[in-house]
Amino acid sequence: MGRGQGGMRISIISEDRVFCALLARNLERGGHQVDCYLANWRRPLCFLASRGISATELWVLDMSWRLSTYLETYAILGRWCRELPRPAILLVDDSWDASAVAVFAAEASLVKPFSMVDFLSLVRRLGTDNQRWQGKSRRLPSPPFDRRTGKECPSLT
Repeated sequence: MGRGQGGMRISIISEDRVFCALLARNLERGGHQVDCYLANWRRPLCFLASRGISATELWVLDMSWRLSTYLETYAILGRWCRELPRPAILLVDDSWDASAVAVFAAEASLVKPFSMVDFLSLVRRLGTDNQRWQGKSRRLPSPPFDRRTGKECPSLT
């Protein structure tokens, strides 16, 4: 869907296809352009190879439940999130403690379940505040490489 007046380009990274579609549908109704990426726990930053990813104005990371088997993945995503040139919202469930959420240094976080009204209000507020991210000199990291093959991760588009 095209951008409406005041709409942003929003990218959602989620491990839940249905929840991601629900978020996207509500955001698109608000005039936003939304791209959804399914989390890849073995190659957590492969979505960066996708076309148009640098146009993202707001990131939504849906991390759902915290599992000890994914601690390295969380660390990679956390490091990436801290370096973002745009704001991020972290969505988690109650298995995440405050120190684990803080690692991401996201502009905001919401604990599931949350109301869609609260989520959309947060998106609107961050969109209004988006001016302070304009002109930041940091660039998005280059597409990651697969450690096993030494090759760049494939594009998801």
